[in-house]
Amino acid sequence: MSMCKVHVAETVNRVLDRAIQICGGLGISRDLPLARWYESARAFRIYDGASEVHRMVVARRILKTYRKA
Repeated sequence: MSMCKVHVAETVNRVLDRAIQICGGLGISRDLPLARWYESARAFRIYDGASEVHRMVVARRILKTYRKA
């Protein structure tokens, strides 16, 4: 679950960031929905724990698996 959350959250963030860059100043205005989507995507990255925390969870699970082997 942690790997999925990190991947999806960061992918959505990259896509929205690129869309805002393409649209320029209009991308951060309220005339387009991009700014609202970006705010929601950013909140999603923080909501269930930051991506860094989820990366640590994944790393611990991997280490735990291979330490037993």
